[in-house]
Amino acid sequence: MRKSGIQRRSWLQRGTTPLPKVNPRQKAARAKRYKAALSSPHWKALRKQVYAEQHGLCVCGQEPMTILDHLTYARLGKELREDVQGLGPACNARETTSHRANWFQPRRAS
Repeated sequence: MRKSGIQRRSWLQRGTTPLPKVNPRQKAARAKRYKAALSSPHWKALRKQVYAEQHGLCVCGQEPMTILDHLTYARLGKELREDVQGLGPACNARETTSHRANWFQPRRAS
């Protein structure tokens, strides 16, 4: 039992499938491609474009835009305007938490 009183169950007991193991070399290569994409002239120009369109504000309109967030990674390095959104720190934290929660949703075994 954990301190919160919630008992931990294994993925098998929950009826879900485990997350696939990630090859460390593939993970490192993916991180290298991602870092290169974020330092490219295309990304910098896209960031300026989004900043101008949103008048320097987050999509919520309440705080300054500090982060350019991917909505999809399908075109990493060749993103279209529709693939990104400008966020402030609070909205980015909320989006990240939401994406992670949805990403790790347990999948029911068939």
